[in-house]
Amino acid sequence: MKKSDIIRAIDKIKGYKSVCIIGHVDPDPDSLCSMYAMREFLNTTFNIKNIDLFASCKDIPEKSKDILKGIELNPKVKKYEVAIVLDSPNLDRVCEYFALVEKAKYTLVIDHHATNNYFGMENLVENTSSTCEMIFEIFKTYKTKISPSCYERLYTGIMMDTMNFTVGNFTGKTMKLASECISHVDVKSIYDYFLGTHTVINLKMSGLVINNAEFCCDKRLIISFISKDDEKKYNTTYENYYGIVNMLNQTEGVQISCLIVPRNDNYYVNMRAKPGFDISEIAKRYGGGGHAGAAALPTSLKLKEIIETMKKELGKLVRNEDINTSPFKKYKF
Repeated sequence: MKKSDIIRAIDKIKGYKSVCIIGHVDPDPDSLCSMYAMREFLNTTFNIKNIDLFASCKDIPEKSKDILKGIELNPKVKKYEVAIVLDSPNLDRVCEYFALVEKAKYTLVIDHHATNNYFGMENLVENTSSTCEMIFEIFKTYKTKISPSCYERLYTGIMMDTMNFTVGNFTGKTMKLASECISHVDVKSIYDYFLGTHTVINLKMSGLVINNAEFCCDKRLIISFISKDDEKKYNTTYENYYGIVNMLNQTEGVQISCLIVPRNDNYYVNMRAKPGFDISEIAKRYGGGGHAGAAALPTSLKLKEIIETMKKELGKLVRNEDINTSPFKKYKF
């Protein structure tokens, strides 16, 4: 982001006394952490006290509950002067809280998805690692002091959206910002808590996904699923499927992976792709979003229909591209 764009968009918040910060439906760690960090930024920089946080969800996953520890989520307030929407490529992703956006005098969107449709009065959109990285840049632009707890959230958001710097749009700038956090946070503890440990049910779900996996396109595409019946049988929930799609994408020879899982009475399609492929347009076409290498979409279709649709769409993408996924470039000597 250009500093001039940041200052133009953020300075318009000055003078207002009530702000709502809205994350996307069923918020992930980057969404929750960016909400926490933006709240601290506004409080510290502009001395705004009336700041509330919103995100449509039945319940926050167990491991993410401490991110907003001590902060009420979704209070019964219906109007704010400023609405800031974080980590959401379109207004549909905030669900019932779109009304807060429509009633606000000033709306600002801060998002790292390339599929963003610029629905705010001001839009800070950059195809980067995470929304937390963008909030970090805002802190740096205004030279606002970052508290130790905020450093923890910023690092967690970046780490989780890149799966510990292995997927997504992280750059040298991302790594520089993350390295600043290292002297303020216990990086290993954060990794161990969110990514370094697995529950028994998570391991069982991983085994089920492996058993259900189907290879297509000369084993360059892998598609698997957890059915609604599976979810009932194992008494499990969406949070127990986290990270499994990345495991599929690590399979030798696989260039695109797809995992279909139950979520909110329907299904949710998680996709991953190796460098050189862009799956975000497929996600966008079906009402989802994301990045070239990591995207997702919700759907009310039946499981069999979803599998056939993904075979067709992702198969077409794999067949039309001949990508060398080796990390080593070919040089002429």
